[in-house]
Amino acid sequence: MHSMLVFTLCATAAADVTWRNLSVQRPDRQFLLKPTSGVARAGSVTAVLGASGAGKSTFLRALVNAAPRGRATSSGNVQAAGTKVKGLRYGDAALLAQDGALFAMLTVRETLEFALALAGVDKATRRKRADAELRRLGFMNVADRRVGFDDGGSSAAISGGERRRLCVAVELARAPE
Repeated sequence: MHSMLVFTLCATAAADVTWRNLSVQRPDRQFLLKPTSGVARAGSVTAVLGASGAGKSTFLRALVNAAPRGRATSSGNVQAAGTKVKGLRYGDAALLAQDGALFAMLTVRETLEFALALAGVDKATRRKRADAELRRLGFMNVADRRVGFDDGGSSAAISGGERRRLCVAVELARAPE
């Protein structure tokens, strides 16, 4: 079974992002990520697919210039609009992890409001921004339903696909306006 990470260059990103010979190596010279090259178009969604342990997270961490785990080192060239960058800035890209951390006991609306509270958004603004994301991603009909567990058996919980969209909504809601 394949798992997936989704890398999105936000519509506000001004340029394509390209990478050439991007790799991650352990001190014993074993590759955690073999040299790879590619492009993600501005405003597009690029899915990174692979089996567990294939290096999806390692690739994305290298792409955004996050420190590799352990003593590994990354190398390669990442460019935006043809200019070398040392990593993508907040708002240029979003990452939807394989397993979003959601609280089963919260409703969809409460989940968004909680994420906004953690981001320091004042109480008066939280409800307004949460409702805007609920409308934008088609959650108004399940806004007051509990997130629940992704066990496929509870009709009181939102579906697995809705859970994924809720993870996206949380990230969109937390982005600076």
